[in-house]
Amino acid sequence: MRRILFILVASWSLEAGANCELSSWRFHTEGVYKFPDNHDLQIYQTSMRNGGVLFIADIEPVLKKNNFFEKKNGKTGMMNNQSLEGAKVSSHESVRGQLTFLSLKEDLSGLPSEPLALINFKERTILISGEKYLPESELPIEDAKSIPQELLTTLNKTISKKKFKIVEDEVNYTLGKVIKWKTQKLGEKNWKLVQVLTRFSLANKIQIHSREENYKKVDISAIDVWIAFLTIDDKYYWYIGNSSGSPCGESIQAETSKISKEGIAEIGSTLFPLYGQRINGKPDELIYSFGDQNIVYYLKFNEMMVIVVNEIYR
Repeated sequence: MRRILFILVASWSLEAGANCELSSWRFHTEGVYKFPDNHDLQIYQTSMRNGGVLFIADIEPVLKKNNFFEKKNGKTGMMNNQSLEGAKVSSHESVRGQLTFLSLKEDLSGLPSEPLALINFKERTILISGEKYLPESELPIEDAKSIPQELLTTLNKTISKKKFKIVEDEVNYTLGKVIKWKTQKLGEKNWKLVQVLTRFSLANKIQIHSREENYKKVDISAIDVWIAFLTIDDKYYWYIGNSSGSPCGESIQAETSKISKEGIAEIGSTLFPLYGQRINGKPDELIYSFGDQNIVYYLKFNEMMVIVVNEIYR
């Protein structure tokens, strides 16, 4: 049985947070490690047992404190659209401490042995993730001329922000130029991952050692970076990260994956979608993994990207 751990850092919003968890995949995401304070949400590791759900935590007190089992405005709390009226809750000792077991009037079925539970204490809802699903095949890469205007507008707004940074070297980010872009459906609802290869000119040429040429010094005049967005309607695009890699854009020398004959350094690589876990939630909610099987994100479109780390691999 696996345990999920939230790594807490001094960041409470997408504006303040940054993630280097996907360092081995050379990508940087704009996720945070806990829900912002204004969102009364938590994610717990769970396991199916005898038609009910075993929470790998002692959550009985907090469920009762938030009146999940009492009627308010004529209804109790809900779990996957099933009422918690008449639900049985009990505590069990384990090497991990007290665990909470919850069973409804009707047995739950069809869920994996180790799903996640997303609990909204304000709305008194518990959403249990379902089976995994895979992304669809990646669509062919398209050239800059075909990029949607909405995507181009969002890209320009993103790279024009003062806080936007790929590497420590001096780069003219506001003059970024689209080279090519690609799209991939994530496999659930209308969610898509969109990535734009963007070229940024350097304020001054620099020299770096090229691995392709036995570490000979090469003049670099620009960098190519993949900028990633999510969309669910092909109209609004949500910036989620870039290919600066680890340690989060230290230098062009550290982050370069290859160099063109023209002296353009490509930074990192593209974001790689792995799988999602179905949740019985709203169309703008998703649990998904990018590039690292031990990390999943809770995604609330254009609002939150919360990182959940599996402690067993740490």
